Amino acid sequence: MSKAVITWNLNDFDENQDFNRFVKSRDMAMMLWELKHNSYKKCEQLLDQSGDDDLYVVFEHINKLFEEYGIDIDNLID
Repeated sequence: MSKAVITWNLNDFDENQDFNRFVKSRDMAMMLWELKHNSYKKCEQLLDQSGDDDLYVVFEHINKLFEEYGIDIDNLID
């Protein structure tokens, strides 16, 4: 079995950012999978239930996915 050991200096801002991205990578991948495979149907259902603007409903759904998967994009991108 192969192993890899990665170390970060969490006192260094850039390395700390890299660490945060690494830690959240699985959550981001799961959110992207959800967005790709299930969001069309979910947004379609939301639009049927809502009288809101179509674009608003879609972005509201995307923002809820970010919250659901605990992704704070502002914390990961600088």
